[in-house]
Amino acid sequence: MTFAKLTKLLQKHKTDYPFFALRKTWAEQLQRGDTLGPSRRWWDGEPVYVHKWIKPEETQQYEKQGYIVYHDRDEWCYHNLSYMLEHDFDLVIAVNKNAYTMEAGTCGIEVTLDTIEQALTLITKYNGDQLVLMAGVSGEKGYDKGEIIIADAKAIAVWKITKGAKPPPQY
Repeated sequence: MTFAKLTKLLQKHKTDYPFFALRKTWAEQLQRGDTLGPSRRWWDGEPVYVHKWIKPEETQQYEKQGYIVYHDRDEWCYHNLSYMLEHDFDLVIAVNKNAYTMEAGTCGIEVTLDTIEQALTLITKYNGDQLVLMAGVSGEKGYDKGEIIIADAKAIAVWKITKGAKPPPQY
């Protein structure tokens, strides 16, 4: 993705959307026009401490502790499917619901015609196998440097990242 491509896309869509952001995603297989789901705000700043891969027979034990258990084809397992396939585990993932809140939209690094270089620099700190330019009509300042939360964000462009993509953390 180049500065020129991003400039052209922002100019093309600026009359339709007042808010734009770059976001990296893992295994979501997003396409142009898709609506992105809401992001989570983790209380400790890192989701790694609220996930546990558990055996199916441990489900009730974790549910009693406030965890939500997701099975195959559910969002959390799909997101971490590469981990399951790599380790050939017959596991489910338990997420402590008390450790996060749902945001009012999707988080990303805000990008405008004046901040393209800064946004391209900030997005390098995030990992993913896709880079998404998303846009929306409603946005608010996020918590991280340069972050914006866009309600009902639409994917304007999606690029596959092949070089330098780091796998997601193993929970």
